Amino acid sequence: FFFNDTATTEIYTRSLVGSVRCVQETERRVHGDYYKFMEEKSSSFTVQVLSKQINTAEELAPLCKNLEAIISIVQNVTFTGNSYGLAACQKISHMLHECKLLKIANFSDMFVGRLKSEVPNSLVALSEGIVDKQIEELNLSDNAMGPIGVESVEALIKALKSLKRLLISNNGLGPEGAEKLSEALMLSESKFEAIYIGRNRLESKGAKGLARVIAAKKSFAVIDVQQNGIKKDGMIELLKSIKVSIPLEELYLNDNWIKGEEALGLLFDILANCTKLRVLNLSDNNIGGTASEKIFEALGKYSVELFKLFFNYNEIVEASTIKKCLKIVLTCFPKIKALEMEGNSIDKKLEAEYKPEFEKKGINCKLRGEDEDEEEEDEDEDDKQQIFNTFTSFIS
Repeated sequence: FFFNDTATTEIYTRSLVGSVRCVQETERRVHGDYYKFMEEKSSSFTVQVLSKQINTAEELAPLCKNLEAIISIVQNVTFTGNSYGLAACQKISHMLHECKLLKIANFSDMFVGRLKSEVPNSLVALSEGIVDKQIEELNLSDNAMGPIGVESVEALIKALKSLKRLLISNNGLGPEGAEKLSEALMLSESKFEAIYIGRNRLESKGAKGLARVIAAKKSFAVIDVQQNGIKKDGMIELLKSIKVSIPLEELYLNDNWIKGEEALGLLFDILANCTKLRVLNLSDNNIGGTASEKIFEALGKYSVELFKLFFNYNEIVEASTIKKCLKIVLTCFPKIKALEMEGNSIDKKLEAEYKPEFEKKGINCKLRGEDEDEEEEDEDEDDKQQIFNTFTSFIS
């Protein structure tokens, strides 16, 4: 049909346009997350994981066709899961040089089975491809770098000015490699937000080098130094540096050393200063019952934002201490969603008493490990066998 009346036509047109706009706005609200996901997906590239050696540019080419298609818009690249030779790394570097918008480079687990002499030159090649980019996250984890490998990425770390997150866990750095890395971090203009440097055998010497970086930058929101064999001297310096990192939200100190009045005092200072703390892992530090109770009391006083707490295997053996700690978690942390306290002599009876309380509050708690259940079953069997042996000897 046709409208002859100009006014009627105008009203109809306005109504139609308004309806279309309404539909468009509804679609944006409903599907906004999907559009965002698709936008992020189109700007990311992950190489196919074949768990095989890729030595040449020709062998690499079929795996990188998708990267070439989005090279002008890609922001996030991942090459983990295969083992790359020098020629392949040089080809990767050449492609990355064309990725003008690159922000995230994941070079983790790229050299399985490679000779120690191969890795440094490959790291240099990869570095050359991203040294002029606005890299915000660099992942070098799970590569057998050692101190020599650190020398290969020193120039890159010094040159990058936008680096926020550095992931360099399980790289065999050792104390010497950690010191070299710390020197490079000190000379970087980047304002770091996160460092993951766990499982690297830093020991006290390496921890002291890292402590200097943390104290100087004062900007870290995430610090992960787990499983580094850090003893008293190194831990004291590390704790001193962390207490001035006010933005701190996640702290992983597990499987090191935290003992004595000085270390505990510094830990309390961290909790008092870093009130944004959301995740804390103090597992496997042999802290003991008395000190553990004091830590929980300090957490209850200062860490109201706490979201996850890991306190496994810290030699808490007194039931009364365990109860006090569990009550603090239930009453003082309104936002907590996860608690782990395995390996602390929590028996089945105590678990049955408290676990329903955590479940009511929507807190995922792990109070006993599978090995503890097995040990308790073995003890029950031993007790039964002992009773049987006593009885048979009595009647005979």
